[in-house]
Amino acid sequence: MANSILYNPEGYIEVKIEGDQTYMSFMNIMPTAMDLMEELQRKGQRRLGIVDLSKEGSFTPESNRAAMEIMEALNYDNLQCTVQIECYLR
Repeated sequence: MANSILYNPEGYIEVKIEGDQTYMSFMNIMPTAMDLMEELQRKGQRRLGIVDLSKEGSFTPESNRAAMEIMEALNYDNLQCTVQIECYLR
């Protein structure tokens, strides 16, 4: 599976992180993320983003570093990350 990024017509940028992650799998979405954020800013809209991590596989310290670099580089108003938590009771 591949990561994806798109503009959601409801007014925010939607990022889906799927499968095992590397430094480059995160960095490959950065140019599109920057372009979409700049477009929202040009239109005078709030720069909102949702990052869906519910289908993320394994990750490494390098992929975590890439994710942080992207979040620090983007000029956003609000960013929300979602995850899926599974709890099992005995």
